[in-house]
Amino acid sequence: MLDYKAIAQYIKQIRDSLAGVAKCARSVKLPDFVLEIGRVWSVDVITDNRGKAPGGTILISHKKIRLLFLTLSSFAIVAISACGGTTVEKQIVEVPVERIVTKEVPVEVIKIVTKEVPVEVERIVTKEVPVEVEVEKIITKEVIVEVEKIVEKTVLKEVAAPAAAAYKTKPTGSGSITIATAELAPLIQDPRKDIRATGGIGKDFSVYETLVRAPHVAPPAFPPQDHTLYSAADGGLASAWTINEDFTAITFTLHDNVRWHSNGGDWGYLDAADVAWTYNQAFALDSVNNGAEEIGPEMKKGFSITGPMEVVQHIEALGFDPTWAWLQGNAGFNGIVIVNADAYVTLGPSDYAKNPIGTGRYMATKWVGDDMLELQAVKDHWSGTDAIVGNITVVNMPEEATREAALRAGEVDIGQLGPQVVNTTAADIGGRVQEIGIARPSGFMMAGNYWSTTCPGCEGGVMPRPGFDEAIAAPGKFPWIGNPADAADMEKARKVRFAMQKVVDQEAIIAALLEGQGRPIYAWQNILPDDPSHKDSWKLTTDVAAAKQLMIDAGYPDGFDAEYWIPKNFWGGLGTEEAAQYLVEQWRTELKINGTIDRTEYAVRRPQTVDKTINVPFVHGINWMPGSTSARYICASGGHIVGITLEQEICDTGLANATEKSLEQRILNNNVVQDYLSKEMLFIPMFQSPASLFVVSSKIDAWLPWNEQDVFPNNMESITLK
Repeated sequence: MLDYKAIAQYIKQIRDSLAGVAKCARSVKLPDFVLEIGRVWSVDVITDNRGKAPGGTILISHKKIRLLFLTLSSFAIVAISACGGTTVEKQIVEVPVERIVTKEVPVEVIKIVTKEVPVEVERIVTKEVPVEVEVEKIITKEVIVEVEKIVEKTVLKEVAAPAAAAYKTKPTGSGSITIATAELAPLIQDPRKDIRATGGIGKDFSVYETLVRAPHVAPPAFPPQDHTLYSAADGGLASAWTINEDFTAITFTLHDNVRWHSNGGDWGYLDAADVAWTYNQAFALDSVNNGAEEIGPEMKKGFSITGPMEVVQHIEALGFDPTWAWLQGNAGFNGIVIVNADAYVTLGPSDYAKNPIGTGRYMATKWVGDDMLELQAVKDHWSGTDAIVGNITVVNMPEEATREAALRAGEVDIGQLGPQVVNTTAADIGGRVQEIGIARPSGFMMAGNYWSTTCPGCEGGVMPRPGFDEAIAAPGKFPWIGNPADAADMEKARKVRFAMQKVVDQEAIIAALLEGQGRPIYAWQNILPDDPSHKDSWKLTTDVAAAKQLMIDAGYPDGFDAEYWIPKNFWGGLGTEEAAQYLVEQWRTELKINGTIDRTEYAVRRPQTVDKTINVPFVHGINWMPGSTSARYICASGGHIVGITLEQEICDTGLANATEKSLEQRILNNNVVQDYLSKEMLFIPMFQSPASLFVVSSKIDAWLPWNEQDVFPNNMESITLK
């Protein structure tokens, strides 16, 4: 049994003896001496300022403790030699040890340079107890130091190099701006659940990026639809792509230097797994991803990984869509942005929803839905070009009057305003007006009229329609919903819908609520009356007397009760909410339809459009481009549609656009669909609202947004300040 008190006393005496030379030397902390029983002893060795004392970590067993003392003694001698003329007292310590077998081992060590100074010292020894030890000679070219080393138990310990510090996204740019928007969706990073967060706000504010990117087209021109007009040079995450001969696969090669933002951790670089996971989540049958819903099921056969930086998009035979690049890129409606797959697993769904992890030129440092989004420009972006403005704050201001006041006070640099005040506000503050987006028709979808149910993407090939079933089971409660199995019922419901339409005076609404900025429109397909493809049969008239007669003919001379959904802060177009509420009052006054208004925000009630429970008229409108496959939203589907499904024959014609290569033929197909919509009055139009209009303050020197179906400010990296 070792006497640890004696050991501790000895070490203290050695330390005390060294303290006398502190004035001419410096202290160097040697590695700890570790005893097997877990006790740790450390010593200070004294050297002059010109060299290092010999030493190192000596791992010993408790049976060899004597050699520890001898080693400490040798350190003390070296320390004394460094000062010269110093004398230490003789110390004798009796230490019992067991027999030790030793041998000489030559060891080459790092050269030790010391200045030899004669010194008279008294010898430090221990009371000798016979023991055999191994002497290991440490040899350098100039100095030979003999030390005793116990080698009965040799432990070699490899010390790993220090781990590299976790990557942190670095800021860049200078200056700051504030942008006011009418809505700010909460962060939803899971592609399966994203409606318009990452694919809308996140994409447009340059936090996230898409696989392909459209060439820059300034508003109000349409972005290109044909895939042959897209190129990797436009700046998407794919460095190249190829389409196989039978058009059943697109192979994407990814840039290998795309660094993820460091929110929540160091996520490394983009790879094929991130892209495949993103798309397969967005393409899932139960997905509500807005961008994915624009894409036909023929193009959504899934993504597979064929290499670390290569993925393949699989396409149904004869299902190739020539507009795929537009739909999957940044200029489509809520395009699919690539997100980090590893972070979803590592953080879990809850924390993943709190840490926006993108690859764009701006990193989101704060994202609070309905409140604020804070952006920081990213230094050394993978594209080779960084954003210029250092910090951007996006503030949610639902009320237009608040946004106008903030612009006039200089608190906001870019703010969305309606046509009634946008021009005067811009002029008063010395700014300008910037248009973004594509004008859209605004009106009421007469939801609940789910007539066709054939759905290859639904379980059993049939689309459930609980909203329709509820209406048919309660005759008279939903007068606008007709039953295709009952011709008389279908005609009564059609008369109710036309009665409601004939109360609408588009010219009066545009003059009173939009300051003349809107345009009359009659086609859900977003085709204006002066368009060459427009038909006279689509035009509508206002006739209140005729509307009342239609109500009588339908069996509702005293009207009925109805619910309307007019989403709060709806993005369907400027003036839409005000016009919709005005119409509800007109229907009450003229047709005795006692309406109640649900102001639930769109994202909250939108799931009802996915499960087909929505069966009340609601405000909507999509800014379609010529030849779009718009029938996807009004034909049977397992995902989101806009509350109605047409007869199957009409759907077959409209859905053919998904693979039709001729733009002219796609426009003709959409006209057939519009003929049916107009005949049945399944969409009651109010007007075509102008594209989103933004006041830009004089602080901003230049800004080059691209045109797209979304309505948010975009291309933040193009902004420069005066």
